[in-house]
Parts: sequence; C-alpha cells; structure tokens
Amino acid sequence: EKETSALMEMDELLEDEDELDLASEIERALIDPESEQPANDTTEQVRSLELAHAYYQMGLYDDAIQEIRQDLSNSSDSAEALWLLGRCQHRKGEVKEAIHLYQTVLNRTDLSETQELAILFDLGLAYEAHEEYALALELFDEIVSIDEHFRESEISSKIAELSSRISEVKKPPTKTLH
Repeated sequence: EKETSALMEMDELLEDEDELDLASEIERALIDPESEQPANDTTEQVRSLELAHAYYQMGLYDDAIQEIRQDLSNSSDSAEALWLLGRCQHRKGEVKEAIHLYQTVLNRTDLSETQELAILFDLGLAYEAHEEYALALELFDEIVSIDEHFRESEISSKIAELSSRISEVKKPPTKTLH
C-alpha cells in the first residue's frame, strides 16, 4: 500500500510538472522569437489573452484570471477578456461574480450573434448553478428562439432537465395517511 501511495504521489507531481512545463512552453511560444520580447502592446494583449485561454483549458483558473486582469489593466476591456474572466470565476464556484460579468458583456454592442448566444448559454449555466432554474430555462428558450440549432442537443437536454426541476418544485407535497 505504501508503494502504491508513493506511486500515486509521484504521478501527481509529474502531472503538476507537466502542466507547468506546458504553461512555460506556451509562454515561450507567445514571445516574439526574434527579440525574445513581446512585439508591441496590441500583440502583447492578444498574447496575454491567448495565454489566459490556455490556462483556462488546462484548468488553471487562477493563472488565467491573473493574465486577464493584467490584460484588463493594460486598458483592454475586450468582450472576450471579460467573458473569459466570467467563465473562470464560474468554474471556481464564484457564480454571482460570473453572472455579473456575463450580464456586463451582454450589454456591449460589439458582439456577434454567435458570441451573444454563447454568452447567453454560459449565463444560463450560471443561473442553473445558482439554482435560479426559471431564469436559466428562460435563457435557454431565448437561445432556441434566436437560433434553434445553436448547441442543439445540449440546450434541449438543459430545457428538459430544468423544466422537470421547475415542475417538481411547483408540485404540492403529497399527504400520506398513517
């Protein structure tokens, strides 16, 4: 058993090392190979956001948040950065903050329809996680009314699941005779 435990700890350390190696590799790839310095402010912001996306994909939400905040402090308040920040917070369980960020991004006028639908979808998931099932269902219905094929299977299962939850909540308790 001690040997198995030691092997499991070694595997965990190697996985952590692999993630750090991958993050370092991504950081190196995002630096201009000619100068080893970021090319310019705009390129640096794009690279910072790309790095944040990479961290997000690896499940390193705190690192992604740090990159996004750095990007935002460099005066880039892009919808993509704010949306990714919301997604990171949602994954960390900071659902109220994520909902606020999604709503903020949805108030922007520079979103494509596809971006808007994706953010509405994430907002619906956040409402569901916050146990606001009726609001989540309303958003998923809205998405279907805009584009019935957008994440069709995911949304139809969410609508069915949420409808079931809402109808369970509305059912009066059944009386049992003793």
